[in-house]
Amino acid sequence: MPTISVIVPVYKVEPYLHRCVDSILNQTFTDLEVILVDDGSPDHCGAICDEYAGKDSRVRVIHKENGGLSSARNAGIDAMTGRFGMFVDSDDWIHPQMLELLFRAQEEYGTAMVSVTNQWTSENQVKYVQYEYAEVVKTVYATKTIEEALYSFVFGKKRKDVLTCGLYSIWKTDVFKDLRFDECVYYAEDLDMLCKITPHLSDIVHMHIPLYFYYTGSESLNRCPLNKKKFCELSVLRNAASLAHISETEKQKFMYRYLFKFLSLAWAIEKEKNLQLQKEFAPYEKRILCDISKLLRTPYVTLYEILALLLYLAKCPLWKIMYGKTEMGMVTTLNSLA
Repeated sequence: MPTISVIVPVYKVEPYLHRCVDSILNQTFTDLEVILVDDGSPDHCGAICDEYAGKDSRVRVIHKENGGLSSARNAGIDAMTGRFGMFVDSDDWIHPQMLELLFRAQEEYGTAMVSVTNQWTSENQVKYVQYEYAEVVKTVYATKTIEEALYSFVFGKKRKDVLTCGLYSIWKTDVFKDLRFDECVYYAEDLDMLCKITPHLSDIVHMHIPLYFYYTGSESLNRCPLNKKKFCELSVLRNAASLAHISETEKQKFMYRYLFKFLSLAWAIEKEKNLQLQKEFAPYEKRILCDISKLLRTPYVTLYEILALLLYLAKCPLWKIMYGKTEMGMVTTLNSLA
């Protein structure tokens, strides 16, 4: 039984797959299994995965019909056999010492999760720094601390340091015993899972070094044109605003971001003039209409913003003028909430 299972969802990443898998197989920590989940990729990714399995006994391949990132991650969770798990997206890669340093921190602190700082990069290569474990700065965050400032951990100044990589860290496999990704969520699925997972953690150790390299040069969902999958973030933010285990202040922050995301998507759809997108957005319009009273109780929301929303829902063209006047103010407010 391997110590660490590394789950890699694979879909249309042929130019990046070798870099990703090689970075895992070339770790200084070798007691691992790599689970490559070919999510029905239409290119040569499936064959590349099989080639790795033929060369290295630590590699296992799952071929499945396309179901999306969450579906692929769930397939990996179901198949893993290690005491600890980890996700690596197939267009990203990791530092050669990442697993070794994470495992040493877990042994020292005994926490259910150990996270690292990530580094966003558009470059295909980075210069690695050699780290001495004893010299690495580490911080322990109690679950209560995270729950009291969940919004800030996800969207604020602490984002790059902790919960951005909360899923790109090692965690005890027991954490996911009864948890799975929502396969109907195609966007902000990490936030959705982080909201679910925090009640199951007693604490998290964070290592303040960049060990995970998030590649910004590929065509991920974050950077692809507007489509209905991006609407999922509205449901995730709305659900976050209803969590029982976070404070009322945190709920209000998520509620404000939910309003901003709704209006910004509505604005983008208006610019697209895409009738199909408008039709697919209609259920979210009905939902936010039911949230008006809650939005009115949110201290960050202004009457101008509510008016912009109501004018939009009434299909009054004046909403665009109102939103144009409030957009930058909303961005300023969001920045202040961090």
